[in-house]
Amino acid sequence: MGRVVFLTGLISGAAVLLFVLAALMTDGELSRTPGEWLCSITGAVIVWPVVAVSRLLHVESAFIVWPLWLASGFFWALLVEWLLVRKRT
Repeated sequence: MGRVVFLTGLISGAAVLLFVLAALMTDGELSRTPGEWLCSITGAVIVWPVVAVSRLLHVESAFIVWPLWLASGFFWALLVEWLLVRKRT
């Protein structure tokens, strides 16, 4: 259980950090650097559960979407935990 909690925080924090990095690296032009693309695509893959849940719940408020970052991290943490347990058996 401790590993799931740790991974949830780590993954959620990484997703937020990637989006902040992508926002800071952009200069407003359409052409992107490879670093911007990497941050944007990796961040989008991490947070797709947030987008799915917010679409299902018809939530567009940023106040409610922020806690969903933790839900996204929890999803990926459970997936990693499941893969680790499956690998051991």
